[in-house]
Order: sequence, then structure tokens, then C-alpha cells
Amino acid sequence: MSINKETLVEGALLAADLGAKVINYSWASKLPNPLEEEMCRVLEEKGVLLVCSAGNEDSDFPFYPAAYDTALSVGSTDAFDARVETLTCYGPAVDIAAPGVFLKSTWKDSDTDYISPGFGNSYATAFVSGAAALLLSEDPTLTPAELRELLISTGAPTTGFGEHPTPRLDIAAAFDKLNQLAIEAPALAQFSQSGTLLLEPELHGEPEWISVSARGRELDRASGAPWQLEIDLTQLPDGSHSLLLQAGSGGKLVSTDLPIVVDNSGSGTYPLAEDFDSGLLSFSALELRSYDAELLARLRSDTGWLPAQLADNGAGGWQFDPAAGFTGSGAARTKGLGPAGYSAWDSDLLISRRIDLTDVLAPGLRLRAHWNLEQGADLLRCLATTDNGESITLLRTVGNEPAELSGYQPDWQELDLDLTDYAGQSLQLLFLLQADAAGTGEEPAFPTGVWLDDCLLLEAGQPAGARAGAPELTAWQALGPAAGASLLELSLPSISGADRVFYDLDCLPWHDNGPADLHLQSLDVSTGCPVQLDISACGNRLALLRIRPYMGLVPGAERVIPLWLFNQTGDADGNGQVGQTDLDFIRNRAGQPAESPLYLPFADSDLDGLITEADAAAVGYFWTE
Repeated sequence: MSINKETLVEGALLAADLGAKVINYSWASKLPNPLEEEMCRVLEEKGVLLVCSAGNEDSDFPFYPAAYDTALSVGSTDAFDARVETLTCYGPAVDIAAPGVFLKSTWKDSDTDYISPGFGNSYATAFVSGAAALLLSEDPTLTPAELRELLISTGAPTTGFGEHPTPRLDIAAAFDKLNQLAIEAPALAQFSQSGTLLLEPELHGEPEWISVSARGRELDRASGAPWQLEIDLTQLPDGSHSLLLQAGSGGKLVSTDLPIVVDNSGSGTYPLAEDFDSGLLSFSALELRSYDAELLARLRSDTGWLPAQLADNGAGGWQFDPAAGFTGSGAARTKGLGPAGYSAWDSDLLISRRIDLTDVLAPGLRLRAHWNLEQGADLLRCLATTDNGESITLLRTVGNEPAELSGYQPDWQELDLDLTDYAGQSLQLLFLLQADAAGTGEEPAFPTGVWLDDCLLLEAGQPAGARAGAPELTAWQALGPAAGASLLELSLPSISGADRVFYDLDCLPWHDNGPADLHLQSLDVSTGCPVQLDISACGNRLALLRIRPYMGLVPGAERVIPLWLFNQTGDADGNGQVGQTDLDFIRNRAGQPAESPLYLPFADSDLDGLITEADAAAVGYFWTE
């Protein structure tokens, strides 16, 4: 009996309408069919997993509908987990394999006849379909995409599938993963985050609670459905952060991290004066694994270069390089994942804070760079976005050339980029390194990578506003605890184009001009605008130090530095008094290790990774209850 494609498609759609959640589809053709492609789309929308035979042929030619993205394509293996070469396709279109030789099955001619031995991908496809149905019986909320990922990710290794390894179905491992407590970070849809961030992490198993923390502080917790976490990002300084997502059940605790970039500046700040001499200030390195497929697809299409096979493995490889690369000394940012520079298939991104050009008629950007890249295959592109990644455009130089770097240039080069198209707007700058592989085509005598320095906004071709170097905190470190410190001494060893500097100590809660906040001005430019901040009345709290130079009435680039203020020893609960409640606070958490949800870094005063009663004699700080 012959069955045409229309009948097959009609049958699959009818099965979905009748409530089927897994459809076994063992027909395959080398020709794509619009009707079957539409069927795949509709089934995915209805929450139905389509399991298809990959094709009974020894080739890497894709068969349809198995080759469509929403179908699960199945090949065959033998008893030794090797590809059955005479029966099974291979290549990127094959997702998973299952036993497909020497099998016994029922036969269509009677109720008692069997076929043995049976061969073919149709047998393997039935195994995978049955496994998917069993998993759904355990968790009916699984989507087709989650089922595909669960089956593929838990498969056992195979041989014979070439450059695209294909796992063999392992139903026991799939059930183990399904029932195992796990938490996975959701994908972000924008490059930088602001205001309130709502997270819906992917959960496995049955957690009793989930939480999110940053900088040692718990930001939100949920103890039941809907499993959502809401974060007030105004409580975090602008810049890079790593959110810690945790889930707990009984005595078990699992966690994952989610790197994010926070920018609560609204329309942005202006001007930008980034000399990279104290690490990350106006720029943040993005980990591309944090972002969703749609945003990465726009990054590919809008840059016009990044091929689809490049892994989205950007790991924030931009580093602070005090040696400034090949020549001389100084400070710069360099691309590198180690001494050799970038790695194969890198796609790493550096993003600026939002820059407000509302009142600027003729904006530009000047930066210095030198580089060692494979000519034409690896390059750095200078990009901009006004809508946080909804659209991305390639910048051009003042000479109207594309703003991209490739090849070998050991000496610092000054680049002037044209921003006149963004006059009156707010934008973010992006520096994207795209590499096809490392170690081929670069100058072998020098490190590989790109070095950037002195990124300065221009107005009508001239530097815009004053500039200040990194502040020098002579009394104690800018980051970390400083027990008992009551006087904060500040100076700016490197400052130019300024005749005064304003210092603002903004204590939590921020932006409310509370009694502990301090505002000082220094006019002594010749010695680096020194000031002394008396923090004795601030108590134990988190603060932001804001530094902005001025030339006349024109402001320069603001620097924001987070500070921990600990000057009341033993005040573990942060109420301004040292008493029995502080001892009780420590005792209630005595012995809590760093991996415990009750562990609080600011309660571990001696930073030994364990909260004990000894911490009550030092400095404690508590601001989550």
C-alpha cells in the first residue's frame, strides 16, 4: 500500500489534535517538503515531539523531515555502540542513535507473526519515541525542546559517526538527570540589565527553595511555584556581576552562575574617558553564554561576519594588561584567554556603559589600538547599539572606512570613529573579537590578540570634558573589609584637563542623600586633588564612591567604586550597637560553611570560609534580614 505525503502529514496532525505528545515518523526523503516543514512547525507549537528516522543510507546527506530543527533525527547502532554503516546516515543532521540491528518485532500480516532479525532506523526510532513517552509520563510539563535536550545530553558515546558525534540513547541516564536536583540559568535577551530583573531558572528535580545572590548578598528567594526570582538591580553598582542561583532540597544544595552587566544610568553618562589604567570601569566583558539564541543570531546577522558554526563560547576573555602588549609600558585591555591570546572559535565582546549624546551635535570616538590577528580570518569590529542589542551596526572611521582591525600592527595606532549618526541619541559601544582559530596566520614572534587604550569621546573632533586617572586610596583598599577605618584618604595621581574634583560618598540606601553621605570638593590639582573623608559616622554599610572631575562647568567622566565600610567592630547585625544580639547572630550561624545558604560573607569576619563565634570579636555586617 502506498501512502502519499499529504496523508502522512494529515495523520500526524490528527494525532496531535487527539492529544498525542510523541509522534514516531519513520518515512524519510532526500528532498525537503514545504508541507512537512509546516507540519514540524505546527507540532512544535502544539507541544508535540516528532521523532524521525535519519535515513537508511551510508552518507552524510540530510533526510527530511528528520533534518528539520524541531525534529529529533535518529540513526542506528549495533551491540557495540558503533554506527551501522550500511543502514545509517551520519553528519550534523543526525541527533541521536539507538539499537537498529538483529531486533525482533511484530509483523503486519497476522497477529502471531514476528520478524527476526529486523534491521533499520525505523527500529531505532521506535526506541527513542518510547523513551520520550516514558519521560513524559514522569514529567508531563516537558516541552519538545526539553525532551530533545534531555535525550541527547544523556546519551552514551558511540563510534563511526565522524566529525559530529552522535550519542546512543541511554534511558536510565535520562531518568537520572530528570529526577536529579539541578538549576540552570535562564538566557538573557539584552546585553545590559537595569531596574528590575525577573528570572525564571530551569529546574530539575523537586527543590524546596531557590535563591539568587550577588556580592555575598541574597537578593531574592522563592519557596514554591511560580519559581521566579525578582532582583532590584538598583542595589548593585553598575558594571559586571555574577549572580549565584541556588536550589535546595533537604540537605542537598546545587548552584549555577549567571554573569550579567548592570547599567542603571538611564539615558546614559557623558563623556566617556576610558584609559583602562585600573581595570574595568566604563567597559564590561560579556560572557556570550548568558544570552539567548535570538540575541546571538542578531549579533551574527548584524555584524555580517560571524558564521553560524562559530560556538557561542565568549568567556569574557578581555583582560587588564599592565604591560600594554608588545611595546613599552602602560595600561590597556587585551584580548586573551591565557599567554597565547585568544583561543579557537572565540567570539568575545566588550561593551561600554550607556553614553548619552543628547546634547552633542558632532560626536566622535578616539581610541588607540595595536593587534596581532590572522589577516582576513580573525578581526575586531567596533560596533554600536542604541537599543541594547535589538539592532547592532558597524561603526565607520572618520575616513568612512569600516571600523575593524585585522592582520599585524605592533605599534599603537590612533583611530577616530564617526558617531555623527548617533547625535542626540543614547548608545553603547561594542568591541567584538571574532576568531576562526588560534595559532595560524598570526605573527609568531608576538602574542596574539588586540590591545585597546585611551578610549575618549570627542565633540567636533576635540576631547570632550575633563579626565581623571584611577584614584589612589592611601588609607585602605577600595574593595574589601577595612575594620575600624574612620578616615578615608583619597588622591588622583593621574589627572588632566580638570581644575577641580568632586567626591561623593553615597551610602546605602543609594541616591537618597542621607546623613551619612559625604560631598567634598578638591581644587588642589597640582597634587592630585587630595581629600580626606571622615567615615566614622557611617557605621557598617555598603557605599559607592563617585568621583567626577570638572573643567569650569564642564563635567568629565564619572568613576564609581564600591566600598565596604566597616568601622564598628562586632556589630554583626548592623544596628549601630554591639551587644548580645550580635553574639546570638553569630552563634545561630556557627559552623556554617561557604556552600550553605545560611553562610553570609559579611558574617565571616576573618574570611576563613566558616562562620564561628570567633567572628563576633571582629567585624560582622548583616543586611539581608
